[in-house]
Amino acid sequence: MSQLLSILSRLSPSNQRLVRELTWKLAQLEQQTIPEEYDSNLDFHRYINPWITSLLARGFSGRTIPSYRATIEALLGRAPKPKRAHIEAYLASLQVKGLSLGTINRQVSAVKSFFGYLADRDMISATPAAKIARPRLPRLIRKAPTEQVFTALMQIPKSHRHQTMLLIFADCGIRLSELATIRISDIDLEHASIKVFGKGSKERIVPLSAHTTAAVEKQLKALAETGYDGEWLFPGIATGSHYSIRGIDQYFDRLSHRLGVKVTPHQLRHYFATYALSKGASIKAISAILGHADTSTTADVYWHILNEEEIIAQHNKYSPIQ
Repeated sequence: MSQLLSILSRLSPSNQRLVRELTWKLAQLEQQTIPEEYDSNLDFHRYINPWITSLLARGFSGRTIPSYRATIEALLGRAPKPKRAHIEAYLASLQVKGLSLGTINRQVSAVKSFFGYLADRDMISATPAAKIARPRLPRLIRKAPTEQVFTALMQIPKSHRHQTMLLIFADCGIRLSELATIRISDIDLEHASIKVFGKGSKERIVPLSAHTTAAVEKQLKALAETGYDGEWLFPGIATGSHYSIRGIDQYFDRLSHRLGVKVTPHQLRHYFATYALSKGASIKAISAILGHADTSTTADVYWHILNEEEIIAQHNKYSPIQ
């Protein structure tokens, strides 16, 4: 067996997969059990790049992929032949370091994704991460700016470009990365909407209010007057680039300093959702605008808006038994 494993380790990943598939099929026919050391002798490092390629093909974001890679490289650095106990020890070490439960939860996702990739392709007989439990996250109330803070924010003198950014954040509830990458071709002034690409490159159409539509139209005219012939609604400094995510974050830092209150693009996303839901908007509509995969996500994030009195009132109004 040791000689076979030695030969197998020198084969290319694709040929290793063929040998493993054949071995497992023969073992199934003979009703044999695959030796545990068969998985433990696999060089897991060799499969990081193919796994990353699969994530790119599935539309994972440029922020998620480096984080996922770093997680797996750190795990394999501690335990090159990881078992469940190694993974649990690694995750426990993150808690000892004081990492947030949200960060640890994302690392669990990376670990499950990597070993799930190998198991789905018959590179391992079973994933050691199958029974790894996710940390239980506390239900948090999302903090959104008050109407007074938002009004003050909009009244601070700023360029029309930046004012338009703020309007889109508050009017559409889109994510920072979605705003930074709005293309001129994605804007439909006639139907007062923009096309955005969310997590996993999922496309959705987001409506614009009349006020925001007018601001976007003025931004387009300003670009045309400068002779800009690029593709971005908010161009960056470098030729052909869009306004960077870091650049927008830094602008919000300066804006917050002038305001005297910390405000972020993501808080404006929450402001939109909180304001709309508190005024009676349906969870289904807000979920679609926010780009949530399921309305349950929206309900879970903004559960605090639906207080007991509202729930009773909604039940009394819409129950089929009146």
